[in-house]
Amino acid sequence: MVAMTTGSLKAQKKETIKQIDFTKSTRGYEARIRVTPDSVVTRVEDFRADEKVKQSGRKLSAAEWRALLKTLKKVSLESIPSLPSPGMQRASDAALQGTLQITTTQQTYAHSFDNEDPNAKLVPLLKAMKALVPGKQR
Repeated sequence: MVAMTTGSLKAQKKETIKQIDFTKSTRGYEARIRVTPDSVVTRVEDFRADEKVKQSGRKLSAAEWRALLKTLKKVSLESIPSLPSPGMQRASDAALQGTLQITTTQQTYAHSFDNEDPNAKLVPLLKAMKALVPGKQR
């Protein structure tokens, strides 16, 4: 009976990733890349520019989604919030606030960092996300 309970708990803990977001922001500016199993959308809000909001998107292939998920193969989702950030300049507004957020069917896991410099375990994910977006929209 204990084995069944343990097995049931493991089955309940299985999480499916629904979307992954990368956001970088400061006062008056925010850029976001959102990737889901079937799309990638970029949105830039720059209240200092003439065109305040720019948004674009495209379909994502199943192969691209699998490749993105593969970058997380060696990372425990539960460990993401506690991964150390390489710097803390964002605390004094000396750097953009960067955040990677992974949303599953059960929970959201987030990691904050300076600019585009996440914990080394998440660098492959960020690079893969940015590669899905045309150069000027990164």
